[in-house]
Amino acid sequence: MALPATLTALAADGACLAGTIAEEVRRLSPPAPPHDWSQLLGAIDAAAWRAAVAPTPDRERAALLALLDTWAGQPFARAGSRWWVGGAPDAQPVEELRARGTAVASAAVRGGGSPCWFVAPAAGDDPDGGPVPGTQARQVRVERDDAARLRALVAAVDAHGPVEVPESAAARFAELTGVRRAVARLVVAGLVGRSGRDEDRALVRKAPYRASPMTAESYDGLRAQLGEAGRRAVLAAALPDDPAGLWQPGGVEAAVERMAAVWRELVGAQPVVHDEAADALEADLGLGEVWARRLAGGYGAAADATVEAAGWELAATPYGIGVEVRAVEPAGPGLPYGTPVGLSLGRIACALVWAWTDRPVGDPAVAGAMALYERLRAESSRPELLLALPGGRVKDTSARIAERFGPERLPVAMDRRKEAGDVPVTA
Repeated sequence: MALPATLTALAADGACLAGTIAEEVRRLSPPAPPHDWSQLLGAIDAAAWRAAVAPTPDRERAALLALLDTWAGQPFARAGSRWWVGGAPDAQPVEELRARGTAVASAAVRGGGSPCWFVAPAAGDDPDGGPVPGTQARQVRVERDDAARLRALVAAVDAHGPVEVPESAAARFAELTGVRRAVARLVVAGLVGRSGRDEDRALVRKAPYRASPMTAESYDGLRAQLGEAGRRAVLAAALPDDPAGLWQPGGVEAAVERMAAVWRELVGAQPVVHDEAADALEADLGLGEVWARRLAGGYGAAADATVEAAGWELAATPYGIGVEVRAVEPAGPGLPYGTPVGLSLGRIACALVWAWTDRPVGDPAVAGAMALYERLRAESSRPELLLALPGGRVKDTSARIAERFGPERLPVAMDRRKEAGDVPVTA
């Protein structure tokens, strides 16, 4: 019931804001709790892009077109209108606004009675931060005639069918932003996704998107980095002033370039990644796209969650059975749990061997391999470096072993799950 209830609420809220129905009628109109439509104020073009493009399933398109048609008849679709859009910890500040004689559309967030969202007309003398104390709101000014634009888009979809999004559009977005081609397909198709993790992963990995498992994880991270407002901004940028232009030659390409410009502002851009090399690295070695970028441009060409180690130490393994080499975190606030510390020399070596054995001479996909090799050499030359040799056994005399590895006696830190105490010493 939430979807039809949202359309009913949208129409009733608009009528209340226009002054044609009373608050009691507005509140009683929806047959069920509606979704929060207020977040689309200033970004309704995001819903319009999804309604227009062919990858959107027909059932979802029908719902979106109904939303756009209803939206076009509301006062917040009029050019030049200004609105407060925000939230409050409870209904009291919103009721205070109504007590002043201001028309307000509001509802509790679905799933609970607090906080609540609201929309109210904005006046020129309103204070910053919200129309009344106790609210946090943003002002939205509707710059274009959304009523005419949205009706034109609905009519164009009805007349011409949905807009096809060719592979060339994804290629252009990837070129302008540096994202993987599969990510570009997902973005230009409407930032495709599902609310359930399993369903979402299944969707992004099948045709036409064909995201690999690691690319699907990268896509998740990029969506999270954008946030809800950022995702709406990227999609909204696609719609031109005249939506009919999407069906004209070059219309989709221009839309993709506008999306890419907003993406670069919000997320930034990276060098173009060699998709085939990245796929091969993942399939052959289980290495993510960051290593494809490093092979192309050196270690600094891409970053991951790894934090450089301040040094290394020997540490007792859990329950005191043997010792292990442990990277020492840098000084400062503690790192989030699970943050990798210290470069993975093994991964660098694997990537280099792959680059120099599986790729042809002069391949631009591995143009940064020598720079990556120099980083490996510099890291392995650090005098304080400790490396574990699991399963290794050096067959030589004690004197020669001491000559190679040194006669130092190194402290062994206690296992972090044990209470601090005396630190044992090992040879």
